[in-house]
Amino acid sequence: MWKYQITTLFRKHFKNKNLIPFPQVAHHFKNLTTFNKWLDSHYQKTWNVFLQKTQNGAKITANYLGKYLKKPPLAETRIKSYDGNSVSFVFLDHYSKTHQTKTMPVFDFIKAITCHIPDKYFRMIRYFGFLANRVRTHYLKLLNPKHQPGRRCQLSYIMRIMKAFHRNPLKCDCGAYFKLSQIFFAINTNDLVHRHNLKAASFGAT
Repeated sequence: MWKYQITTLFRKHFKNKNLIPFPQVAHHFKNLTTFNKWLDSHYQKTWNVFLQKTQNGAKITANYLGKYLKKPPLAETRIKSYDGNSVSFVFLDHYSKTHQTKTMPVFDFIKAITCHIPDKYFRMIRYFGFLANRVRTHYLKLLNPKHQPGRRCQLSYIMRIMKAFHRNPLKCDCGAYFKLSQIFFAINTNDLVHRHNLKAASFGAT
């Protein structure tokens, strides 16, 4: 994506006649056709962008990159107090551009933090290395010979409920089956999960 943006930027400035080429490559700047061919030849190459000196050791490099790949929603240093019932922390108000202190009940604080946890198998890195769109199909086959792109299994509503609570939500206590016509959430998610757990426990499910 970065390489695409740089190439597009070059084309834009060439059309606006804002580029002054070095004498060695001036013949590529005669017209838009020759310039595009020259850009395309470089676009097909692998770009190694030098940002800083090489780190000593893989562990140091992994720790360094980890800070930028996924930052926590709230740094531990911003938590100012915790008394067992409530949490006070400092945050940056983007509207006023000032740091504010906020106090929340501990369970509300945990709920606000956990909503930032990505779903299982969610890819945090999408366009680099073996996950790049151009090569990921080839390399994922090498990592997992059984991997078949495009055949991801989607669980239905009934299968997800049965997997979580071990009970068919459309099966009546008498043995008959209901027909699902609409899903309506009249209560919040926590209360809904609690009720499902109680219902499943009453039938001996674990």
